[in-house]
Amino acid sequence: MPRLRLPAALLALSLLPACTEYEYAEQDLDLAYDAEADVAEVTIETRGIWGTQTGPGESVEEIDRRAADRIRAMAAGYRYFHVITWPFVLDLDAPSEEDDWESEGGEDEELRRLYEAFRSVEKSLTVPESRVFLDAAGEVGVFQRVRIEKASVLVDAFNEGLSLSLLEMISEPEPNAVAAPEDDVFESPEAHRLLLAHARARRPWISLDGEGLSLHLPMTKRDLGRAVRNTLAMGADREESAREGAAMALAFFTDLDGIEVDGDVVTLRMPFGDDGIVRMRHRRQRNEDATRLPALFEDGELPRRAQ
Repeated sequence: MPRLRLPAALLALSLLPACTEYEYAEQDLDLAYDAEADVAEVTIETRGIWGTQTGPGESVEEIDRRAADRIRAMAAGYRYFHVITWPFVLDLDAPSEEDDWESEGGEDEELRRLYEAFRSVEKSLTVPESRVFLDAAGEVGVFQRVRIEKASVLVDAFNEGLSLSLLEMISEPEPNAVAAPEDDVFESPEAHRLLLAHARARRPWISLDGEGLSLHLPMTKRDLGRAVRNTLAMGADREESAREGAAMALAFFTDLDGIEVDGDVVTLRMPFGDDGIVRMRHRRQRNEDATRLPALFEDGELPRRAQ
């Protein structure tokens, strides 16, 4: 049977390879959810944006121009979302030629159901408000307010897509395989066994209900401890990229209200506050490349926004 090619947005949801067209220094994400109506509203404010390379041999001018064009389109309502980091980079309005199911293996019922579920909610995801601005540091920022009807369907599609993707990406470890000292938290044979078991059982990776947002990670208590130690070690690393990774991870943990361990599943909970909002704040060091981007916008296109 030919391999089914899913639409570009579903590829992103399924954790297949993707490139980010820009990165950022700061992002504020607020999530509200009406469980009875199954409607979520998300506001995303991203500041200190710079372009990133997506292929070999790209010039600085090409990188900056692509990032500026992307941000300008987002400000006009284009449904491109770069949330936290990969794999949460979605391009819902990308041109797609993936709808011919008969020629592309559409007889695969499992993938058809996933495709139809995603298409159902994708059409009800809208951007009622968006704009570009100059942040307090004089760098480019973009604001998006996103409304998601049938939010639970989107969550289910993400969970199913991630499970299908991991089952294809990860090989079953040999029965007697053991972890090597250099193995990362999710790279050991035991970690792969847990990931595959979680995916086969179709257990959720994320969940959203009237209480809040939760992430469910299959991992042992030992690996949870290793993850915390590795993050702290990265914070003391001489490499700037390692320190930035640690800062982002620690900023994420400040948004948590609780960590629960049930067997080999770690659940990270972010409950709604008294105002019904989950707030996530992500901070990294500013990048000097971001200082070039404002020059690619016309006069008056970047209103200054105080912080």
